[in-house]
Amino acid sequence: MNKIKLTIIIPVYNVELYLQECLDSLLYSMHKNKEVEVILIDDGSTDKSYTICQKYEAKYSFIKLIKQKNSGQSVARNNAINKAKGTWISFIDSDDIVINNYISILFNIINSPITDDADMIMFKYKTFKENVPKYNQSQNQFNKDKLKKIDKNKAMYLLTALNYWGNYLWNKIYKKEVLLNNLLPAGKKYEDIGTLYKYVFNSKQVYIYDDVLYYYREREGSTVNTRSLKMAMDELEARQNQLAFFKVHNYLKAYKRARHYLIVSCLGVISEFPGSKLYYLSLKYIKDYNVNIRNYGFKTWVKVWIVKFNPKVWLFIKKLKRKLQ
Repeated sequence: MNKIKLTIIIPVYNVELYLQECLDSLLYSMHKNKEVEVILIDDGSTDKSYTICQKYEAKYSFIKLIKQKNSGQSVARNNAINKAKGTWISFIDSDDIVINNYISILFNIINSPITDDADMIMFKYKTFKENVPKYNQSQNQFNKDKLKKIDKNKAMYLLTALNYWGNYLWNKIYKKEVLLNNLLPAGKKYEDIGTLYKYVFNSKQVYIYDDVLYYYREREGSTVNTRSLKMAMDELEARQNQLAFFKVHNYLKAYKRARHYLIVSCLGVISEFPGSKLYYLSLKYIKDYNVNIRNYGFKTWVKVWIVKFNPKVWLFIKKLKRKLQ
């Protein structure tokens, strides 16, 4: 019997419109590899997502389906991590897609002698909306020259670099024990921001694969685009904890970039939840923040100074902008 080397975890919740496209992109070359398992974990879907999962489980022996009552994505991922048989683990969101040769390239990466000491490997992503992106055929071929060792300062900084890298679980692969030592915070949104820096810190060595293997779908109904006050609270808490960690451990470049994104998040809170406790906390962060036009750009500089001058002016501008859209 083949030993499972890689587990791919896909949490599923009410994605009937996108799930088949996601799974088909992954399964393109799956039949060629018997060292992979796919765990679909349905988080209490109320549409046809679970039925779709059942059909794929019945057809493919390497797919395992787990159903849980609705408990959130972090709990779903944790349950799957605990059941995973693979030495390595990767994640895919169930409305996204991967390049056709995703599995093959991941195996080339983790089997390469270059990554013998790796605990975590990051790769690039791109975003798309409705139309499935076309990608270069060269992306379907493993290239060892794109595999590079990086130090933890660089890895922490890349977590704060939104273009191509970023604070996302799904464009990375991990040794299972790294995840088991820091399971995701149950019931929290933005769990990747609150956890990924711990994975980097606890890894013996981090590598990057300098190419796009993953496509993230931007859509209106996704978790990050349906925002509640609790979600905003979870985001600020995660960003605060990450920022404090960077400061304590002297990851200065990452700290500088992360502080900028905390302020951007605070601007969002002020626009979305005026009058709330989180609104006043966000105002305090911004008033204590010395924005540098050279480092953070003209737009952020203007926004921060408008809020510092009078937050009601900022709210009026946002309200007017929404009316004009």
